[in-house]
Amino acid sequence: MNAPALASPPASVTPGSSLEMLGLGVGMCLVLFVAAATVRLARSPKTPLLERVLAWISIGLLGTGFAGTLLLNFFPPRHYDAAGRLIGEMPPEFGLCVGLVWLGLVGAICVLFARGLRRALTLRRGEGRRNEA
Repeated sequence: MNAPALASPPASVTPGSSLEMLGLGVGMCLVLFVAAATVRLARSPKTPLLERVLAWISIGLLGTGFAGTLLLNFFPPRHYDAAGRLIGEMPPEFGLCVGLVWLGLVGAICVLFARGLRRALTLRRGEGRRNEA
């Protein structure tokens, strides 16, 4: 009994299509926006010390992960199987770098969320409003 042939993907969603590139571009813009907002928060003198330290740690994780993925794209590691053939799987080093990017991104989003929540609570109590006379 022959196995059914796998259906080819539709022509509109081929690897490297403009829709895929648009999605990657939008995602990258969002990551850069979060990173820029975190840098701005970390450099603000009014930011509490704990938020500032967590923001810098998140920025460091993001930067290290991005640098690692770029280096691995230019200098890919060579992993061979028992027969001496090159393995075509994703190298674990690349997975580690992507994990660092995700940890930095999650940390940055948490710091920004905590800042927004703290600001919303102080505005609700009236502490953040200016006295109008």
